[in-house]
Amino acid sequence: MGGVIPIAASVATIPFLLTHIGHARFGVMAIVWTIVGYFGVFDFGLSRTMANQISKLRSADEELSVFWTTIWLNFIFGMVGGALLYATTGVIMSHFLKMPDSLQAEALKSLPWIAASVPVCTLSGVCVGALDGKQQFGIANVLQGLGSVLLQVAPMVSAIIIGPELSVIIPATVIGRGLSGAFLAVAAIRALKIQSIRLIEYKQVPVLLGYSSWVAVTGLVGPILETFDRIVLGKLVGAGAVGYYSVPFSIADKLRIFPRAVCRTLFPVLSTQTRGDAKILAARATRVIALAMTAAIAPGIQLVGPLLSIWVGADFAAVATPIAQLLLVGVWANGLANVPYTLLQAQGKPGILARFQVLELVPFVILVYALIHKFGLIGAPLAWAIRAILDSILFFAVAGIGFSNLVRTLPSAILIALSLASGLLLKPTIFQSIVIAAAFSVCSAAWLIYTEPVMAKKAFKRVGLAGGQ
Repeated sequence: MGGVIPIAASVATIPFLLTHIGHARFGVMAIVWTIVGYFGVFDFGLSRTMANQISKLRSADEELSVFWTTIWLNFIFGMVGGALLYATTGVIMSHFLKMPDSLQAEALKSLPWIAASVPVCTLSGVCVGALDGKQQFGIANVLQGLGSVLLQVAPMVSAIIIGPELSVIIPATVIGRGLSGAFLAVAAIRALKIQSIRLIEYKQVPVLLGYSSWVAVTGLVGPILETFDRIVLGKLVGAGAVGYYSVPFSIADKLRIFPRAVCRTLFPVLSTQTRGDAKILAARATRVIALAMTAAIAPGIQLVGPLLSIWVGADFAAVATPIAQLLLVGVWANGLANVPYTLLQAQGKPGILARFQVLELVPFVILVYALIHKFGLIGAPLAWAIRAILDSILFFAVAGIGFSNLVRTLPSAILIALSLASGLLLKPTIFQSIVIAAAFSVCSAAWLIYTEPVMAKKAFKRVGLAGGQ
């Protein structure tokens, strides 16, 4: 439910927003939330750290001590982050991004709301971390899914009732984010059986910050690696180009729900296991994610063009389809990378991840600028996909899961590569796309049966039961 509902909301809201607020305004809105995402670093990795700590604790009093210390720290850090965003975003929009003066004025009117979203995000993250630490993943997923719906429905409703200006839809989105945070706070209070407010317990601060310092570095560099291509697009090509990029990215990003959900569930378990047991579990998770992602993405690369045509129109789809296809390849690689990423953090080695991401930051920035300058809009998803593939290879190399486990995904990688090549080079018709997608689905199912017969048997049994009903 936590994953399906946001997808349905995207299907319903994005075509409306593109039609009623325009591609350029949609692109500016995407840039705004990209900037807000950068300021999520003011969480400083504390939400992830708290989940790690609570999963190990057995005392209710210690759990409350960790929770309230994290809440107060994240409130302070979030307020500082919001103030810095308020002071810098106007300069960024005025001097570094291409957008019409009218849209820039609309966005700047909403600056206090944009700044307020930073502490809302940092505090919401604490509540999610508490639920994860208590292994209440179901309620966390549902509430985050409903929150995602609010973030998409709020701007649409406000555009209908009041108007399409950014000064209207951005505050509406922040209010939706606040409501989502309130729901998560209620769930966290119930999970930890909180009865009263407590102040910071300073003995917890060194423990939390000691682990979270490297997670914070990842939190700083990660969003840049994830979204910097959109900022460069806005600067070199214009805000309208960001709209053409953001829509297919929103589709591809939804497919990351599955690997993230698997690894999120694994995180507290891996945190308490021995190194050997954790590696065995991580290797198993790698195979499961590879098979599931291949079954979705190999045919998805073929079908994304026709689906975009139906969803947002043929003209938009003509530009967005190759972008979506490249992003889907990157999402496949990124899905696998979630496993070693989670293992290293759970086993208390977030510094390895942080160092790698810092080292790749400058080369990635150069790559983004070079590819967008050379190829224009299509250069952005190309850079993102290349970075995701290299990340996956490097993370597996340093996590110690075993390079042989990555090699086992080679047939899946070949299917993904063949699907991309046929989609980009052959440019099939809708009927041909459906036939090719069916062929890749058959190949994915055959590979599943061969490599994981027990899993395949259970899957087909469930499908049969569902059909019988």
